[in-house]
Amino acid sequence: MGAAIRLFGDKRQYVRKTISQPDVAAELSRFTTSVATARYQLLKLLRSQKELPASAHGILEVHLLMIEQSPLIKDVEGTIEDERVNAEWALSTVTGRYIERQNAVQDENLRERAGDIDDVSERILNALGEGSELPLELLDGSVIFASTIRPSTLVELSRRRPIAIVTEHGGWTSHAFIMAREMRIPAVTGIKDVLHQVDDGAETAVDGYNGQVIIRPSGETVKRVSGIGSSVVNPEARTIVTSSVIRTLDRREIIIRANADSEQSVECLHSSGALGVGLLRSEYLFAHANGTIAPEEEQISAYEKIIAAAAPNGVRIRTFDLNAEHLSPKTGDQESNPSLGLRAIRLSLAYETHFRSQIRAILRSAHNGNVEILLPMVCGVDEIQRSRELIDREKAALRRDGLPCGDPGIGAMIEVPSAVVMIDEILQNVDFVCLGTNDLVQYLLAVDRDNESVAEFYQTLHPAVTRSIRIVLAAAERENIPAAICGEMAGSPFYAPLLIGYGAREFSMSVDSIPRIRTVIEGISFDEARSLAREIDTAANAKEAENLIRVCYNHKWPHLFPDDFLDLAAEKSFQLSSKN
Repeated sequence: MGAAIRLFGDKRQYVRKTISQPDVAAELSRFTTSVATARYQLLKLLRSQKELPASAHGILEVHLLMIEQSPLIKDVEGTIEDERVNAEWALSTVTGRYIERQNAVQDENLRERAGDIDDVSERILNALGEGSELPLELLDGSVIFASTIRPSTLVELSRRRPIAIVTEHGGWTSHAFIMAREMRIPAVTGIKDVLHQVDDGAETAVDGYNGQVIIRPSGETVKRVSGIGSSVVNPEARTIVTSSVIRTLDRREIIIRANADSEQSVECLHSSGALGVGLLRSEYLFAHANGTIAPEEEQISAYEKIIAAAAPNGVRIRTFDLNAEHLSPKTGDQESNPSLGLRAIRLSLAYETHFRSQIRAILRSAHNGNVEILLPMVCGVDEIQRSRELIDREKAALRRDGLPCGDPGIGAMIEVPSAVVMIDEILQNVDFVCLGTNDLVQYLLAVDRDNESVAEFYQTLHPAVTRSIRIVLAAAERENIPAAICGEMAGSPFYAPLLIGYGAREFSMSVDSIPRIRTVIEGISFDEARSLAREIDTAANAKEAENLIRVCYNHKWPHLFPDDFLDLAAEKSFQLSSKN
């Protein structure tokens, strides 16, 4: 239960902020500067791209005219002055009115100008990112409403978290919703036109278990919703684990590590029974508001705190898993498909200065701790070899400078089809691998994990996925190289027996998932799990595999998998966008 706050923007996300009368002039100045920047960008494009087709020149000239001669800019300035709001909010509000008006005209050519208005507005918003806007902050008890929510926004809000999130777009395995679960924030997604269905400040009830959002609930509804949380909280989650050793009934040892995305997320590491951090998402050290990476010394301080919290167990630090827009949010450049673009290890190798800074920070942090480096989205051997060369150069430089330096192991995320095909060669060049199941499903099945309209095609039990997992685990076992399962499969009890049957001996998951996974692992035998895996290999499709699992669980382990749990697990397997 909380007050609704609408979050606007895509690349940069913002809320309405009321400013004091003395600060209005400064806000107008911010906006004027951003307009001048946008105008300069357009003029530069027109002058430098002389070989552009006439249509492109025409579009840019229209955009320039909108900035120079249309009433758009004056209307935004008037909104800032009259309503005393931040420039982002004023621009979004005025632009929305203009686009709505343009879409209502009869002439199709004029209606198409709505896209130009939106384009100009986005360019000015990007330029506003260079200004001195205060960091995004929320009032206590806020329920965020947004078209989509970025992981970077959740990181920015980590000091004062929303109590719930409601979005139009996003899937069960999207990065933002994974983070929301790990931060214990109830969330519902798939609500169409969500920003126009609520006013700021409206009392809102969010039931993340049943996927319901109630605006201005009645007293009766408030009582009903308030009782849901206490009735479904798993008491195991509060239990302090005294032993970190986890074994199946036939004594096969399974290692469970924790995922982390901030210093705060490792606070309950030891009480959960996790053997260190299996995946540290280092993106939280990226200052998204101004498009910069935390300085080397700041990174070192953050890593050392997490290493100390995880001691005596280790920490696997995944290098920045960002895309090109994160590093240059103000240029206005957009990749048509960021998932297939310059991202993760590709981006790090392309922007070597940022990569070297992070590698130096990790090496310096690793001198007195158990640390490993994990490279994301590896496609083959080349990226590993290039990364190793860079790491070796930085080690040598640190030692020349007399600075303490560790010797961390190097691992690769296996999350694209080419990495599965090249797994034997990859294993010759790394100390360990981590199977990133979320992206592996996305890339194997060509399904955007953030697109709820194709959620039915995101099938974790698709034969291509299960066979890929089996191939990687078998190859790692042959080479005696550790292979960990990451992603949502790792933290789901529904998949644990199957993964163990395929040979998985190490998992990395949210701390909250560990108690239930532990219960399942200690209640099954490896031989039974291996028998299940062989049976699943005969399935022709995901639905058949899911039915085989259901029959197996009902027959062998009904005490671990009651019917209501199986129904929920199957629903999440095939409809990943409705509940969180």
